[in-house]
Amino acid sequence: MQITRSPYSPPTLPARASGVTDQVKMGEMNHADNRADVDHITEDGVSYVDNDLTVPQKPTSLRAKLATAACAGAAGWTLANIAGHVAGAGGLGAGVALGAGCVGAAVAAWMASDLGSGLFHWTVDNYPTKDTPVIGGTAAAFQIHHHRTQDLHDGSFWENCASAGQVMWAPLAAVAAVNPHPMLQAAALSMLAGGWLAQGSHRWTHADKHHPAPKIAGLLQKLHITQSPEDHRVHHRMPWSTNYCIVNGANNGWMSKLDVFPRLEKLVYDVTGRKPHSWNDPGVEAYSRASWGSRAERDEARSRLLAHQDENRKVFVAKAKEEYADLKVHLGLSDRGKS
Repeated sequence: MQITRSPYSPPTLPARASGVTDQVKMGEMNHADNRADVDHITEDGVSYVDNDLTVPQKPTSLRAKLATAACAGAAGWTLANIAGHVAGAGGLGAGVALGAGCVGAAVAAWMASDLGSGLFHWTVDNYPTKDTPVIGGTAAAFQIHHHRTQDLHDGSFWENCASAGQVMWAPLAAVAAVNPHPMLQAAALSMLAGGWLAQGSHRWTHADKHHPAPKIAGLLQKLHITQSPEDHRVHHRMPWSTNYCIVNGANNGWMSKLDVFPRLEKLVYDVTGRKPHSWNDPGVEAYSRASWGSRAERDEARSRLLAHQDENRKVFVAKAKEEYADLKVHLGLSDRGKS
């Protein structure tokens, strides 16, 4: 079956909302630096910041410090195990071969971690609500981020990574304690490290002059180890329905080309009757419903989506702002920023 490319692609020359003259170049996601006179959704459909810059960054909590220390300890233990295996491989050639195998396993696991981040991100963006048991708090944080795009900077980098870190350290420590084949340990370390860093990578894509990223972030982005601001900007274009992977974004391209998420949304709807939040846009709903159809059906849905983008965006904005207002009250943010 031939697959058509997803219609969602980054704008070539995005512009801020009416009344604002400055243009935004790719890679300058927050070029207007949280200007309070700009709507929280821009004319090209990209989420806009709605954060109160007068609120200082919260200090790193004890929870985050303990989670970071536990992850660092488990990672160090695992690395020591791997080094011991490589050193004892029995000769230079065997050691080099084993080391190369560990590197290959780590790269594959990093890609898998990026894929996992996308599936998780897609789920919490679209299906739970703030009232969903267990995952409701996480879902609310991810969903309000489409409007308060700088909220990752409310706390420190270590705070961003702590929620994953307090879960990741235990399985990594267990792997280190069992001390299996070093390639398996390298894969586990890379997979769990990617999960830990996901929100840190996400934070760096939202860097601006008020919240500059460290130099190491720019290097990691250039090496495609973490996600670039340009790649993540595509996710923040209404209706926030693509480029969900946030470790390094390496899976976003093929997933978009194969319409992975529209197809998953259609499957979930057929099985459960649940509509994702992205279907607040009528064109996106029609496109997803047609994603398993013939090429002609997909092309027709895509043509309708493109032809009616402006009116569909108005429908989506109205619903998104309603949801945002509800989330602000729920999270105690009703008096902060614009609504």
